[in-house]
Amino acid sequence: MLKNNVKVAYRSLLKNSVFSLINIVGLAVGISAFVLILKFVSYELSYDKWHQHSDRIYRVALNKYQGNQEVVPFATNFNALPKAIREYIPTVEKVTMPFRPASGIFIFTYRQGDRIRQFQEDHFLYADEYFTTIFSYNFIAGNPALALEASFSIVLTESAARKYFGSDTKVEDIIGQRMEVSSFSQDIQHTVTGIVADVPANTHLSFDLLLSASSFEALYPEENFADSWEWYDTYVYLLAQTGTEATQLTTQLQSLLQTNSEAMGEGKSVKSKVVLQPLTNIHLHSHRQLEAEANGSYQHIAFLLIIASALLIVAGLNYANMSTALSLKRIREVGIRKYLGATKRQLRRQTLTETGLILLLALAITLVCISLVLPQLPTSPVFSANWFDPYFVASVVLGLTVLLVLIGYYPARFAARFEPINAIKGRYKGHAKLQYLQNSLIGFQLFIGLLTLTFTFMLYQQYQFMHQQNLGFEEQLLVFSAPTVQTVRGTEAYATQVQTFKERLIASGAIGSVSASTHVPGRLLEYSTSKIYAEGQDAGQGIDMNFIGIDADYVKTLGLKIVAGENFAEKSKSDEVPYILNEKAARALGFTDPVTAVGQYVTHHGSQHRVQAVVNDYHQKSLQEPIIPLAFVYLPTHHEYFMVKLASSDVASTIERVSALFAEHFPDNPFSYYFLDDAFQQLYQAEQQYSRFFNALSVLMILISSLGLFSMATFSAQQRTQEIGIRKTLGASTQGIIALLAKDYIKLLVLASIVAMPIAYVSMQLWLENYAFRIDVSWQLIVFPLVIILLVTLFTISFKTVQAALANPVDSLKQE
Repeated sequence: MLKNNVKVAYRSLLKNSVFSLINIVGLAVGISAFVLILKFVSYELSYDKWHQHSDRIYRVALNKYQGNQEVVPFATNFNALPKAIREYIPTVEKVTMPFRPASGIFIFTYRQGDRIRQFQEDHFLYADEYFTTIFSYNFIAGNPALALEASFSIVLTESAARKYFGSDTKVEDIIGQRMEVSSFSQDIQHTVTGIVADVPANTHLSFDLLLSASSFEALYPEENFADSWEWYDTYVYLLAQTGTEATQLTTQLQSLLQTNSEAMGEGKSVKSKVVLQPLTNIHLHSHRQLEAEANGSYQHIAFLLIIASALLIVAGLNYANMSTALSLKRIREVGIRKYLGATKRQLRRQTLTETGLILLLALAITLVCISLVLPQLPTSPVFSANWFDPYFVASVVLGLTVLLVLIGYYPARFAARFEPINAIKGRYKGHAKLQYLQNSLIGFQLFIGLLTLTFTFMLYQQYQFMHQQNLGFEEQLLVFSAPTVQTVRGTEAYATQVQTFKERLIASGAIGSVSASTHVPGRLLEYSTSKIYAEGQDAGQGIDMNFIGIDADYVKTLGLKIVAGENFAEKSKSDEVPYILNEKAARALGFTDPVTAVGQYVTHHGSQHRVQAVVNDYHQKSLQEPIIPLAFVYLPTHHEYFMVKLASSDVASTIERVSALFAEHFPDNPFSYYFLDDAFQQLYQAEQQYSRFFNALSVLMILISSLGLFSMATFSAQQRTQEIGIRKTLGASTQGIIALLAKDYIKLLVLASIVAMPIAYVSMQLWLENYAFRIDVSWQLIVFPLVIILLVTLFTISFKTVQAALANPVDSLKQE
């Protein structure tokens, strides 16, 4: 029986080759997109689940409340909190406090005779001895419990070990080796105490190297680092005991803040609240200041899942729609089968065999499509990860099962319902119901297509808006790292060295201006936040301000506008340490306007500072975030970056000249540079990637829908051949026939747009709330996708409608 069903199915596919090809291609495209999206989604959902105790690990984040009750969410927490947790919360097994260095350029060097391996590193952490026992890192060499216990210890990943020691060196021989870490004008020897396998990419807290936290404390004992309730510089992770309730733990943690509110400088009214974040939720659900890595977006993942499901459903509906329509062409075949004794079960089995054969062919094409597409995708751990992950495989199997039911159940049930006598006569009583069902399915496809295209167009417009927005400063600047190795910042000798370097750059004729600063736009203001309040206010009214150390050329080089007051003067002899504020900071401190702010005093760390000037607001961070209050301090010899405004169009030779002068004045320091506008645009890299991704998905959605429209338009034209012939014989025009055949689809599009547009409008409004600076949801965002769908619909159905309208009526009527 199965062999006979396969033969009949094969002959049916050949007989209806055009429709079969459309169905197979549509299903293959839909399944391919579904599998690839599902792979990406499953990878995003897998973040940090590979840790052994991931279900019991939490990050203790912090919400800070400003004077106006504005919530500022931080991923970090108070430095003294881990120690307090160990003393007062017994339900916590372990707690650790990793942290990024407080800005600064770090140079790592390994020397062996004449051989020197030296690199600037940005991707590392300070961590304590609990870090490697809470998290499940695979130690290749060294003891996880002891590797970070001693001061000036360093743990390398396998890749970092190869970079510094070569691939031929055994890991056992690397343990005990000495490496020099240069930062903040200090060159400190560290001992390699451990090597771990490269950290999996699906983690929110990755690193290439680990430095012992006690090293930092040994270098700066006056900071009282681990006991400070004034600074919130560290990430705090804890491992809770099995069965510990998160709500109970949050209450206990908040009680610790309440107990130490005076030490936090918040008085009796605590304005800081802890937020307990499950480890596996951080990547997709946490978007706080000072995040360790750029996190993903749960909204993006949810939208991708919707799109993936929609693609699969639309492809399945195309098949179901076309399959039921083709059943009418085989109505006499079904009638004869029933008359000869075929049961409904046998007829359903025959239809399911045909469906299974088409699905197998579609799956074969899917494998070919994926194998061809994967090499074209950017190199990413997403698609190189394990394809046999149980959750991913189960999701794919579930999706294909739903697809099989969707494309197989109704067509099989529909074909088996024909009454033998009427079927042999070629009659079907449910024609109106079938037509209604087919129109509903087409309308649903148009509805999905409109939503997808509208959302994609909105994402593109938002990305273009961020890309083209005026950032409020000069973007065409060359940025390079300040010297770290063998330099002593803050000394007269260093100041003279820097000044000579800047003068020689200007004298070269290729440089317009040069500035040195602790931070530059587009880079995180890591741990440069502290409390400040205006004269006449008390400490409880203070706000958290971001501070940037600059020289007298910063405002000029960056192209900022002084709204009120005067810029810092070079070589100021005054003992007073004045500040410059941006407009947002002046307003946040309660000043009515910039002019009023100039000359007033603010209190910072117990000292008063006069406001010397106010500059225009500019975007220090991405346009996704609001403009932040900034205070600028005159620190000409305590900087991390140089910014250079080029005066020559010959960029390559200018960079070469700058590099040569840098090497001459600061030997042994690597010259690491980039352009400010390029770095800033990298902040929008995720938006750009998602925009391109959604563009591709929209094209696929329109393609699949177009295939369905084309097949249904073809079938409709075939079914109405005699009707068209009669109408033309009675005098109907070609234009009238085309309008007759097209109007049903236009009606469906109008109905789909009536339903889709309000949903699209509300969805776009909700989505854009994630951006501090965003486009307006205008009528163009609604109408433009509708016009595209209309044109695609008309173009798709025009082949058969025009062909049917131009056909000679004699050819159709002579068959009657």
